[in-house]
Amino acid sequence: MLSPIRVLSSVLSLILFAECIGICEDAATPPKKSRASRFTLNSPRFVSPNLQDRDDKEHDVSARNETTVVRNPQKIPALDEMILFQPNRKGDWAPEQLTFTDVDFESEDGTKLHAWYCPAETPRAVVLYCHGNAGNIAWIADFFEFLRTKHQLSVLAFDYRGYGKSKGTPTVDGVIADGRAARAKCAELAGVPSADVVIWGRSMGGAVAVQLASEERPRALILECTFDSFKTVAKHHAPRWAFLVPDDRLASIQRISLVTCPLFQAHGTADRVVPFESGEALFAVANEPKMFVKLPYADHNTPAPLGMYMQIDRFIDQKCLKGVRP
Repeated sequence: MLSPIRVLSSVLSLILFAECIGICEDAATPPKKSRASRFTLNSPRFVSPNLQDRDDKEHDVSARNETTVVRNPQKIPALDEMILFQPNRKGDWAPEQLTFTDVDFESEDGTKLHAWYCPAETPRAVVLYCHGNAGNIAWIADFFEFLRTKHQLSVLAFDYRGYGKSKGTPTVDGVIADGRAARAKCAELAGVPSADVVIWGRSMGGAVAVQLASEERPRALILECTFDSFKTVAKHHAPRWAFLVPDDRLASIQRISLVTCPLFQAHGTADRVVPFESGEALFAVANEPKMFVKLPYADHNTPAPLGMYMQIDRFIDQKCLKGVRP
């Protein structure tokens, strides 16, 4: 039996681990171009300038296998969930650089959620974007405008419960339920079937994206620096205390075999938050068609190179035709 001191030490260790993710895991930002027209992979990601200037502003399907879909997620998070989720409610909620519409909708259990719908003029695809475990959508407004204008992707970016302007407290079942509701709202706003929505997840958001794709086949699944399971990441950062994380907690490796849509996956080889090997393990058990892009020397928050987004464009245009099913 563990002594109170050892239990306290375990909690502190996992909190430090979560803080590492919370600080390091900013969501995606557009690549920065150098004078030599190359895109660096060794500079840290950054929060949108508008957020830094105005950070003091406060705002106020059924499953495809035997696993039961939780329609009424628990309201109180477990210890590991309190460590996993690092929500932030601060943000610039009227970013001048972004063309968007505010969207208010409800999750399956009635929790009120908030999103931005950012439509492209001539969209090559409609994207549901699932961000990582830290921050909120206001932190990455520049990224959504980049996808909307430079790559002609209509994007619904939503905040999980407890993040940004969304109500409630995040739990694993809760954020997955939020993802389902966001997918339905995305299809409604874009006027397309939910099967024609591309689901894009980054880091922890990749686990949410895998879950959604395993329940109902999307047009495509895009994963950035995501893990095979949360427990794998816990073992990497705090191996002595990883036993506190349930084996099935965000275990995408147990669900990826149910995903039958085209998969695009990218991961940095120098990722210190989610080990590169964790991403490789997830990709290894995924179904074809699939594509893995290795980002040399890239850490978890290194800006992705322009080439990656160009590959995503070709992937969507060539491998993810609307209405095509296996």
